Amino acid sequence: MGAAYISPALLVVDLVAAGHVPAEAEGVGADCPSWYEAPPMALDAFSHAHAHMCQAAAGRRPGEAWLAAVARAAADR
Repeated sequence: MGAAYISPALLVVDLVAAGHVPAEAEGVGADCPSWYEAPPMALDAFSHAHAHMCQAAAGRRPGEAWLAAVARAAADR
């Protein structure tokens, strides 16, 4: 089992990838206790690792527009 804030963090990235403004998307995540109770350093570490993973995946599959959008959204987070 992973940290409880991972699901809201992934939701934030998906919302940004779908076109939402990052601050608005983070507002949705902020409604989840696991998000606002998470240590900021943990959120930052997850965010950086997830962005790196998404960018690597997008690089391996350049024809997948959705994956490129998720990689951009993860990097913007």
